[in-house]
Amino acid sequence: MWTYMTNHYEGRANEVIKAHRKRQLYNKLQTAKCRENSDLVTHINYMFELREELEGLGAKVEDTLMIDFLLDSLPTHERFERIKGMIDMGFEAVNMAEKVRDIILTVHSKINMAEGANRNQEQDSKRHRQDNARPDRCLHCK
Repeated sequence: MWTYMTNHYEGRANEVIKAHRKRQLYNKLQTAKCRENSDLVTHINYMFELREELEGLGAKVEDTLMIDFLLDSLPTHERFERIKGMIDMGFEAVNMAEKVRDIILTVHSKINMAEGANRNQEQDSKRHRQDNARPDRCLHCK
């Protein structure tokens, strides 16, 4: 009974529901956007889960289309724009969605490391300025 219900309502048996579910998943994949401060890893995994679910329903999502969806969903950042440019120019090494995913995640980790280093540098600089600030009273009058 449970198998019948899941097959029927998840769109595996009923063709109308299956077509509706495919369209719904495809729309989610096409319109997915990662916000500026959201977890990019979770976002990328979500997109690949949508693709797998679509393929489970018999709708193949070609690599070129998936790559476009991935790139369009990225937050605005100079390094992500470079990836988009590289792929737009027809860089042959990135012809699979999985390769693009790996590149995006590598760039994301480098962005995080650079931002962490910048934060540490700013904190050190602020501490240095505070340590070297003029004292409230004369150095000789302690």
